[in-house]
Amino acid sequence: MISGGSEHETAMRTTNISRLASVWALSILIILASLTGTSNAAQTSDWSRDDAAHLLRRAGFGGTPQQIDRMHDLGRANAVEYLVSGKLPEGATAPFAHVELPPFKLSDDGLDPRLNPERLFEMEKLRAWWLDRMVRTDRPLEEKMTLFWHGLFTSGIKETKVARWMVDQNLLFHREAIGNYKTLTREILHDPAMLKYLNNDENLIGKPNENLARELMELFTMGEGNGYDEADIPQVARALTGMSPRPPRSGMSGSMLRPLMHDSGRKTIFGKSGNFGPDDVVRLIFDKPEPANYLAKRLWTYFGQPDPTETQVRSVAEALLKNGWDVAPALRTLFNDPSFYSPKAKLTIIKSPVELVVSTLRLLEEPAEPRLLMVAINQSKQLGQELLQPPNVKGWPGGEHWITSSAIYQRYNISVAMANGQLGQGIGNGMAALRGKEPNAGNGNKAALRQIGRGQLQNGAAAQQDEPAQKREDAQISSSPAQQEENKKVDRKANQQVLNQQARMKVQEELRALPALPPPTEMVVPAKLFPQLAASDTTADQMVDAAAARFLQQPLSADKKAVLVESLGSAPIRLGQFDSDRRVRQMIGLMMSTPEYQVE
Repeated sequence: MISGGSEHETAMRTTNISRLASVWALSILIILASLTGTSNAAQTSDWSRDDAAHLLRRAGFGGTPQQIDRMHDLGRANAVEYLVSGKLPEGATAPFAHVELPPFKLSDDGLDPRLNPERLFEMEKLRAWWLDRMVRTDRPLEEKMTLFWHGLFTSGIKETKVARWMVDQNLLFHREAIGNYKTLTREILHDPAMLKYLNNDENLIGKPNENLARELMELFTMGEGNGYDEADIPQVARALTGMSPRPPRSGMSGSMLRPLMHDSGRKTIFGKSGNFGPDDVVRLIFDKPEPANYLAKRLWTYFGQPDPTETQVRSVAEALLKNGWDVAPALRTLFNDPSFYSPKAKLTIIKSPVELVVSTLRLLEEPAEPRLLMVAINQSKQLGQELLQPPNVKGWPGGEHWITSSAIYQRYNISVAMANGQLGQGIGNGMAALRGKEPNAGNGNKAALRQIGRGQLQNGAAAQQDEPAQKREDAQISSSPAQQEENKKVDRKANQQVLNQQARMKVQEELRALPALPPPTEMVVPAKLFPQLAASDTTADQMVDAAAARFLQQPLSADKKAVLVESLGSAPIRLGQFDSDRRVRQMIGLMMSTPEYQVE
């Protein structure tokens, strides 16, 4: 950090700031508890500028001061309608500039079930594509609802193994983001990723697998023990027998009902009997009131507050029922509810890692470059949220689970790197998940292991150059059938190692081909972030206030403000000059490490 003092004073000041940052990080849970349920902004009407900022944080990924002003100018009803449907009153200015977002394309059909590094890299590209949408979109509520559905109807690539299935599921969530709850649930029962993830490909007549049946009611539509009993689970499982993904190697995506594997007998579900199939199960579930209450509470918990009241939940549930399970009316009801803007609702939700990264990139207006996005998704994973791989069928627990002893410092370090335009400068850590030791192919095939580094293949297996071909063939003939089978397994494993190595090399080539990022001085430009301060010299006090308005959107306590003012030093601040811009970036990074920036 550069200031007007001596090198010794500069070093001491830097040490003090680092120490204070550590104290803030270690006490984040305590301070978050004190922030929860409070809002320092004055509530001057039923639609204040603070309300507009709150709506943008919850129904999107935050907004710049200019975007907040435009949302406020719309009024509450029109602002909510704009986020839900994209519609604006005649003559109104859109808070977000329109952006055309490209569709995602797999490098190939993505139906190969082998989970090699190249397939994993396809998922990295899908994550980067999705993150790019979140950062650049002018329809942030659609992206946030897509993230919501991914956490509700969970599936993971490590379990499904087929890249195309995860791509199709993500596109389904995007298509029904603000669509119809019942339609999405029916589609999920035909979704190959979900069918594989919850083992419904093993759900066969006479040998039912209850995983999908149980989670469909317990986690997807009604809640544990609500509206069903244990006797309903095997009956629903019978109705879902035979539903399976199409074989990946068939070249076709989607699912199918295998008639010979389906139980066509009479089932009794929720007291009603009949020859029920998958779509009948959805109809029976949505004939009950529980799904409306369940989704309404999930929406309130996700967007509103951790402990919604029965009245809050009931109003959203009624909107779902009255509108045939369309989600848009439910969201309008939620976001127009005065209690959504109450002090109890504001600053009560800890940002998830994805929300933290996305909102920071949006507020810093950093370019959504492929190299930067690759690193950003890895940072989100390090913080505990890996897109396309929730920890289990319950999704991410959220809340205070995001704040672990290791994650606190990681969140701080990521914020500092982004504020200084340095997050994507090195991509080495971005693909750590694709590296690692090769599987042990066995001590009896050392020659094959030596060939892995050369990438040589012969007759579909690793070349055995240490052994004449005839001798090897004779050994196969003379060995026992068990030994021959074992040799085949070893060869297949060695062959897969070679293929994995080749896939890694291809991935590394793609990574090296990514365009280089601009220098840090062009990544985060203070004059662009604070145009009102760019025309003349700025005091440290003014600079901190402007940064708080942009990044925290709430007043700072006097002691924290004093620390941030001190971090800028005593030298004049002239935006656009290297010295001043560097100090401003450092101050922004420090501000982002405060508990105030971790909540929304």
